[in-house]
Amino acid sequence: MTSRRPSLPPMPDLSHLTEDERKVIEDVLRRQREEEEKEHEVISRPRTLLVRGMSRSFDAFTKFEGESALTKMEM
Repeated sequence: MTSRRPSLPPMPDLSHLTEDERKVIEDVLRRQREEEEKEHEVISRPRTLLVRGMSRSFDAFTKFEGESALTKMEM
């Protein structure tokens, strides 16, 4: 299952603001996008690590089971 991030709302009309006011608002919106991207990475990272960990555990288990079967055959 893939997670979908909501699309960003349209940029508000800032034409009635002064240049300084626009810069402040644009900076806030930029920081918000950056924080949302960081949040998405943090949320996605544990899932990726979990899958990797499960894969390694399975590989170790199958290796152990193979060695265990060989030991039983030698007996």
